[in-house]
Amino acid sequence: MLMPCIVRVLVVDNDPKTRSQLVKILKGAAYHVQAAEGQGVQLGKSAEGLASVFKPHVVIMDLRLSDEHADDRSGLDLWKDGSFSSARCILYSAFLNRDYKISIEALRQEGVEDVIGKEQPPQKLLAAVRRRLARDVAAKKNFL
Repeated sequence: MLMPCIVRVLVVDNDPKTRSQLVKILKGAAYHVQAAEGQGVQLGKSAEGLASVFKPHVVIMDLRLSDEHADDRSGLDLWKDGSFSSARCILYSAFLNRDYKISIEALRQEGVEDVIGKEQPPQKLLAAVRRRLARDVAAKKNFL
């Protein structure tokens, strides 16, 4: 008998309020959710540590991991350099460039599934997670 898979989602966002909201939304959709804590380097270390133990299927990654960070690409840099091999990434940010240069670059990175603005309704983020999972189920991979 096949056992149902509990989908694991890791939230990486520097804003505690946003983290809390995302955890609530994702848990409400029956996902198993963990959230990295902190800002900047501390948040990156927390995310990498959780990823190595939790083995998420999806990582919801903010582009700006510190309020003081002058470069909006810190989340994308963590994704490229981090230990998230079990997952695919959905970038989630209030700081997308108007001309979407970050979005286009991000979608070219291996493992980045989608880019969602924080101004979008939660349903758009949940739909992106479902699309990612549907592709993996269809390919019968990454669900251990």
